[in-house]
Formats: sequence, C-alpha cells, structure tokens
Amino acid sequence: MTITIDNAGRVVIPKEIRDRLNLFPGTELELALVEDEINLKASANIPALREKRGMLVFDGYSKSDIDVAEFINQQRDRQAASVSQ
Repeated sequence: MTITIDNAGRVVIPKEIRDRLNLFPGTELELALVEDEINLKASANIPALREKRGMLVFDGYSKSDIDVAEFINQQRDRQAASVSQ
C-alpha cells in the first residue's frame, strides 16, 4: 500500500487499517526509526472502553490493564446508587 505525505508533513492512515486496529482520534502512536524504515505502533494505553454518545462502549480488543467485567459492575453499582437516592 502506498500513501503520500502532504505539504504539512502529515500521513493519513487508511480507514480500513484504522478500523482493524481500533485507532480513533486521540490515539497515541509510538514512532520508531529502524534503519531506513519508519515503524508506527499503537501505544499500550489504548482503552478497551471509551465513551460514545454518553455511553461506555467496548471498542475492540486492545492492550489494557482494565478488568472490563469489574469496571462494568462498578458503573452499574454507581448508577443504581444514584437512582435510589
């Protein structure tokens, strides 16, 4: 696949690759120069959960230390406590 650098030095990662790797605006990438190659790697702190239209959604499999089931249960408990007050 060939891509082009624009006048500002930017490179666009094609949508099909962004979707496959769960890359979204704000995702941090690590850049490494290895001999004569440029390597981009998604940082290890990509959240598996993110807010979308006011709700937390699972955003695919990514490197995260969060226990998704525990996090969801905590959110449910908080919401239940706020409703019962």
